[in-house]
Amino acid sequence: MFNYFLCETEPKQDYTMLLVIGIIVVMIVMNIISQRKQSKQINEMLARMDIGAKVMTRGGLIGTIVEINVDNLILDIGTATSSTLITIDRNSVYYVYPSEEKVEEITETASEEIVAEEVAEEVVETVEDKVED
Repeated sequence: MFNYFLCETEPKQDYTMLLVIGIIVVMIVMNIISQRKQSKQINEMLARMDIGAKVMTRGGLIGTIVEINVDNLILDIGTATSSTLITIDRNSVYYVYPSEEKVEEITETASEEIVAEEVAEEVVETVEDKVED
């Protein structure tokens, strides 16, 4: 094994080592970019949290935020007839459900896009029919 390091290496081995190092560097950079993107998404989700927002914890509990403190949240996980309050760490929130207004906005936008696509398809069919004639 020591002879391997003492011997003069051929140019092909040098390029192979550079290739391996290059691949490792690319993998590290891609990992860092992925972590930053995920961190940004988490921060955006935590910024959407407001009193009355529906959230899911990492443990699978679904509740409504009643109170927001610096490090923790108080959730109501009870039913419509009974209220059960729990305190959780702010970082244990896994998902913040979109508000009803946001859902309506997304639905309206999606329906407008669907109508636009249908109109575009009809125009394309009409043009193709006229070209064939």
